[in-house]
Amino acid sequence: MMDSARLDKYKATLVAMRWRLTNEVNGVERAVVEDTMPPGEISNAPTHLSNIANSNADVNITLAENEEGILENVEAALERIEQGTFGRCESCGKEISRERLDAIPYTPSCTECARRREGSEAAS
Repeated sequence: MMDSARLDKYKATLVAMRWRLTNEVNGVERAVVEDTMPPGEISNAPTHLSNIANSNADVNITLAENEEGILENVEAALERIEQGTFGRCESCGKEISRERLDAIPYTPSCTECARRREGSEAAS
């Protein structure tokens, strides 16, 4: 079982990550919309990044989508903290090593299960 001081440290790290990623994703999304809008046009219409067809924006769209994925993982990790399941592998139930959590605090899996999952995804 994880002590409360260590759990608080991970929670603070995850909250800071959530704040940073949210700001980065919002900034990239604004930049993509501005880059793809004709000069002089302003729109308040919500735009999903996958609907924008501009090759110059592809890199920013990919970046935003990757960061949105990490943000979802961070949110899920914060939820696991609230539920009292943070630090346990969602696949096998074993404790996730401190080294792994220090490197990837939002990980839902122990190293062994993550390797197994990556191996099965590569085989598909």
